[in-house]
Amino acid sequence: MPKFWDLVFRFYTPFLYLELGLLLFWADDWGVLLGPGMVFVLYLQSPLIWRLMDARYGPVPMVSRIGVKAESGSLWLVGHRLQELYETFEVLERFLRSIPGVYSLWLRLWGARIGKRVNWTAGCKIVDRPHLQIGDRSLIGNQAYITAHAIKKKQDRYQLFVKEVRIGSDVVVSYASTLAPGSVIGNRAFIEAGAVVYPNREIPEGKHHERFEELLDGRFDFLRSKS
Repeated sequence: MPKFWDLVFRFYTPFLYLELGLLLFWADDWGVLLGPGMVFVLYLQSPLIWRLMDARYGPVPMVSRIGVKAESGSLWLVGHRLQELYETFEVLERFLRSIPGVYSLWLRLWGARIGKRVNWTAGCKIVDRPHLQIGDRSLIGNQAYITAHAIKKKQDRYQLFVKEVRIGSDVVVSYASTLAPGSVIGNRAFIEAGAVVYPNREIPEGKHHERFEELLDGRFDFLRSKS
């Protein structure tokens, strides 16, 4: 992907502000267009641009480099810029979650695969909207945090890891829990409040995943404090 797109989309959110300002400025003359125009700019423009960019340059690679030292542009970074407005003004998504079925429809616009009758609480947070799969009748609890990316610095460069989060049917993702990139949650699993599912971890079908389970597992000794 050409690197100049990183620079172009760096200014995407200010461009949205300009669009909204122009709509309000012309509201007296074009009042009949204000409502549809606001809906398009706030909720439809960004996912439609993402789908076009994804069709042209996708898919997002699982491992890549981002930043000024990267050799090429980052499709994930373009998607991040397109979603920046919703990270800044969370009320925009909270409004959609208050209407049954509407938030799921909106995530599908981004390319997410969302099943039927998924229950979204007002305070849950989806970071990478296109990289999410959820089955039917699952519940995403308040302040649950779901992200499909992780960034670390390696050899003076930023390395990006992106992998879809997959949640089965009839799953409960409880209050203040975290699902990291590559998480796979089996059908009817229960993620306890405050629990963390680490990258590429698979929770079996029907499993009750406890809050401190990974810290009891020797594979995660590196997380413990060292003297």
